[in-house]
Amino acid sequence: MFATDVLVCDACGGAIRILAILPEGDASRDILEHLGLPTEPPRPARSADPSRCATTSAMHSIS
Repeated sequence: MFATDVLVCDACGGAIRILAILPEGDASRDILEHLGLPTEPPRPARSADPSRCATTSAMHSIS
């Protein structure tokens, strides 16, 4: 079980207030556009090349 309080800021411990609940996607998109923030989720990061992984290199040097 996770012991995370979503109403407490992880960085400073201050209270977090819910300002609004936006069930409609268009409303949240309009707000993000108005604030100049991205409206699409970020693209997933590319996976690392296993041959350049420190753990993989260490395992090959052991055998």
